[in-house]
Amino acid sequence: MRRAALLLLFALPAYANNKTVAPVQLPATVAMPLAGAAAATAASLTRGALANPLSLPAVLPVVNPSVRPGLSGALGATAGTIRYADGIMRPVAGATPLAVAGALDRMYDGKAAGTGAPESHARFLRELDAPAEVLGQNGITRTIAIYGSARLLPAEAAAGKLAAARAASAADRGNRELRSAAVAAAEDVRMSKWYEATRRFAARVSVITLGMVAIVTGGGPGAMEAANRGASEAGGPSVGFNIRLPHEQGLNDYVTPGLSYEFHEFPTRKRGIGYAADAHVFVPGGFGTLEELFSVLTPMQTGLIPRAPIVLLGGREYWGKVINFRELVKTRMISPADMKLIYFVDTEEEAWRAIAKHYADQPEYAGAAKRRHEGAGIFQPVFQALQQARVRHVVVGGHAVRFHGMPRATPDLDLVIDLEPAAARRAISALLGLGLKPRVPVDPLSFADSETRRQWIEEKNMMVFTFSDPKDPLLSVDLFVKAPIPFEELFARSEVHDVGGTGVRVASAGHLRQMKLKAGRPQDLRDARFLADVAED
Repeated sequence: MRRAALLLLFALPAYANNKTVAPVQLPATVAMPLAGAAAATAASLTRGALANPLSLPAVLPVVNPSVRPGLSGALGATAGTIRYADGIMRPVAGATPLAVAGALDRMYDGKAAGTGAPESHARFLRELDAPAEVLGQNGITRTIAIYGSARLLPAEAAAGKLAAARAASAADRGNRELRSAAVAAAEDVRMSKWYEATRRFAARVSVITLGMVAIVTGGGPGAMEAANRGASEAGGPSVGFNIRLPHEQGLNDYVTPGLSYEFHEFPTRKRGIGYAADAHVFVPGGFGTLEELFSVLTPMQTGLIPRAPIVLLGGREYWGKVINFRELVKTRMISPADMKLIYFVDTEEEAWRAIAKHYADQPEYAGAAKRRHEGAGIFQPVFQALQQARVRHVVVGGHAVRFHGMPRATPDLDLVIDLEPAAARRAISALLGLGLKPRVPVDPLSFADSETRRQWIEEKNMMVFTFSDPKDPLLSVDLFVKAPIPFEELFARSEVHDVGGTGVRVASAGHLRQMKLKAGRPQDLRDARFLADVAED
């Protein structure tokens, strides 16, 4: 019965998108009136309901009173309450599966006779809710899921492996195992192009959308590492939903801190990777990747989940050989219309175009992307307003790195301005004149007072004073409360770049590198390595 209960629970819609999903019809043998809970559950399973994708009344019916002596009658009362062993009814209405799992933990107290199944039940419930918790707490509402082999190698690593294998084989020409190893290493080199294509695709998504669309993977090596790496190197959010296994894999180094979760169950992890994804991109892979592909294709084909692009990066060169889709259509095992679910692409550019075409009406993929790809160009009104106000300023941060030639996904414009009181007041007035509002509830003109800024630094550990546009949350301007480098020195060594006919001063590569090394975050250190080469040039 326990297994049946979990299967019924998992039969609830696994993916939420921008359409309401029909509720699950539970059999009469799992007895408990739903009392309108199905409609509430369907309403909560919308694209925006990240924080509470499954409501309590839909979860409770699958727990049968006969599971354990002492639970009898626990679910026979009003939905949203649990009767503990002490007989006390305690309300938990509206709770997420995480809360229900905690209640079950306390109810079972971990000492049930037999296999200890209650602990796994509670863990299963916690893992169902984990993706919503991770994404919701970090403000992530748009994602692209990327799947692929854990065996894919970076091009450089594959080339080094091949060189070593050939050297070993040449030193012992009669050794068949060494010859086979050299042949296998050559194949790894050939397949490494898909690691690099995945890396470039993830970076492209992060840069074009300015990090508003997160890359989500299983958090392991190979294709997962490539996707997380590309997003991380471009400065975008990089999510990793790893799984605990006895012999492999650890979380790769490119997952953004705080954007990870370690699963114990493959079904819940698979749901987590594809949770609310706008698109599913599949890179060449083996059994696991194929299983994930059909786990997305089948419910989408049958209409159980909303349609989203399924992109096979590797085109017919790989996927057309591994899966004979034409034979499936020919033998009428699938219909020709089913093939419209799938995009076969050979390059990361084609993969992006397929997704952007599908979401032509969504700003993260269409109209806004056309202007955002210009990077700091979206802040041209800010540059013009500051120049008209005669305020000297220097661009630093992610956009400054972009000016020096490294793609970065950053929606924030970081500025160091002349903090002389009159100049600072003119700067604040110019930003207010553009309709920008400070994010902290203070008089914005108080920024011009040096004593006030000192208090912000000492009492609130404030580094920047942020303005944002209420009409476009992507537009954020950060003014440094204290110049990280003396302003006159920073301004004197800055470079002038053209932005739509407006001359914009950008911090030198040397000064930027100095600031990045001081910040010390992984992305900052990668920027510093890049800027070191720029400074030498």
